[in-house]
Amino acid sequence: MRTKILVVVVCCIGLTTFAQYEKELMQARYVKVYHEGRYRDAIKVLDSFLVKHPDDAMTWLDRAVTEEMYYDYRGAINDYKKVVQLEPDAPDGYFLSALLEDKLGWYPQALRNYTQTVRCETSNADAYCFRGVIYKRMGKLKEAEADFNRAIKERSNHDEAYAEKGLLALELKNYKKAEDYLTLSETYFDGNAKTQLYLGWYYAHTGQPEKALAYFEKCLSLNPYQDGFCYWGTFKKTVPPSLLKALHQKMEQQPMNPNLGLIAVYLKDYAAAKKHLESYFQKETGTWPQIDALALALYHLNLKKEAEAMYQNYMKQHPEAVDIHYNYAQLFKKDYPEKAKLGLQKALLVQPDNTIYQEALKKLQTPKKKK
Repeated sequence: MRTKILVVVVCCIGLTTFAQYEKELMQARYVKVYHEGRYRDAIKVLDSFLVKHPDDAMTWLDRAVTEEMYYDYRGAINDYKKVVQLEPDAPDGYFLSALLEDKLGWYPQALRNYTQTVRCETSNADAYCFRGVIYKRMGKLKEAEADFNRAIKERSNHDEAYAEKGLLALELKNYKKAEDYLTLSETYFDGNAKTQLYLGWYYAHTGQPEKALAYFEKCLSLNPYQDGFCYWGTFKKTVPPSLLKALHQKMEQQPMNPNLGLIAVYLKDYAAAKKHLESYFQKETGTWPQIDALALALYHLNLKKEAEAMYQNYMKQHPEAVDIHYNYAQLFKKDYPEKAKLGLQKALLVQPDNTIYQEALKKLQTPKKKK
C-alpha cells in the first residue's frame, strides 16, 4: 500500500512540475512575441495554453492586457471578468478592469470595480484616488475628497491625489489651497503630465497666461496626447482662446496629435478640426473625446446627418459611455428634441443620481413659455 501511495505522490509531483515547465515555456514565447508588438500572435500563444488550463487566472489577465494593446476593449473587459470569477478576492482583475472602464468613460462600472479593488486590498492608494475622481464627476464632492485623503493616508507622497485635491480646491475657488496642493504634487513628482495640466488650468484661471502656457507645454512634452486643454473640471470652465491659439501653434509640429483637432473645435475653426481629426482616425482608433469633437465639427459645417450618425454609432456600441449621451443631447436638442430626451434618459439609467443630467432633462421636458 505504501508503495502505491508513493507512486501516486511521485506522479502528482511529476505532473505539477510538467505543468510549471509548460507554463514557463509558454510565458517565454508570449513575452518575446508581445515585446515584438505582435499582439494577436501573443494572444494565440496564451490561447494554446488556456485550452489545457482554462482556470489559470494570471494567463487570462495577460490576455486581457494584450487585448487592450490592439484596442479590443470589450474582449479585455470580458477577460477581466473571467479573472475575478476565478479569483474573486484578488484585486488585480478588478483594478485593471476599472482603469479600462474609466478610460472609456464607463464610470458606473469603473466605480464598482474600484470599490471591489479596495475591498480586496484596503491599502490600494491608486484605487481610492481614481474612485475619488469619479465621485467628483458625479458631483459627490465629499466622497471625492474623502477618497483623495485616504489615498494620501495610504501613500503620503501620492502626487496624483494631491493634484486632484488641488483641482477640487480650484473648482471650489479656494485658490490658496489649490496652489498649495498642486505645488506639493509637482514637488513629489514633476513628471506627471496631469499635474502640469492642472497647474496650467490654475494659472489660466488666475490671469497668468504666460505661466499657464509654460505648464501646458511641459505637459505636452511629457505626454503629447494628454487631452483637456480646452476646458477643465466638473463644470467645464473654458481656457482663454488666445492661450489656446498659442498652444495650437506649438502643437502643429505634431501632426498626429489629436489635440490639434480638439483645440480647433474650441477655436471654432471647424474645417481645420475636421481635417486634423479625420487624418488622425485614418491611423488611430479614437476614444470618445475625439469622436465627440469630430461630430461637433461636422455639425457646425452643416453636415448634421454625418454628425448624428457618428454619435448614434458610438452610443450603440458603448451604451455605458454616459458623457456621449449627454453631449449628443446638448448638441441636438433643437434639431431632435425627442432623441435628445432619450439620450439623457439613457444616461440617467446608468447614472440615476447625476444632477447635471437630471437638470438637463428637466429643461428639455419643461414647455417653453410663449412670448
